Amino acid sequence: VFGPGSDEALALWVADMDLPACPQIQQCIQQRAAANTFGYTYQPAEIWRRVSAHFERRHGWKVAPEQFVFCAGVVPACSLLVSALTSPGDQIMIMTPLFAPLHAVARQHGRRVVEHPLRECESTGEFLMDLDQRLAPA
Repeated sequence: VFGPGSDEALALWVADMDLPACPQIQQCIQQRAAANTFGYTYQPAEIWRRVSAHFERRHGWKVAPEQFVFCAGVVPACSLLVSALTSPGDQIMIMTPLFAPLHAVARQHGRRVVEHPLRECESTGEFLMDLDQRLAPA
């Protein structure tokens, strides 16, 4: 702070104020810091009820909310599934275009990648499977 009266001014700024946080905020931060992990860990039960309802409504799949398993991200989840459901040397089909880290998961686990390029529908912009397409190892 500059100019006349600056010695009496409060140093307030949008992103960094020199004011103490209230005790309730301090307590919440301390409780969260004691949790050991800082990823996507907050999971209200309502999330799983809604996912369950969505799967049933959209796909006809009946999955009880308690059957869902939390995973902190898509890449770790795919890595876990590749390890649990396949063996080194197995083929894994991936549909491209694909998020690059997911493409790498199969190879990092010693699986052989078989690419199935999706084709883009000109009228809708959707990517669709071409079920007549021959699959070949990438």
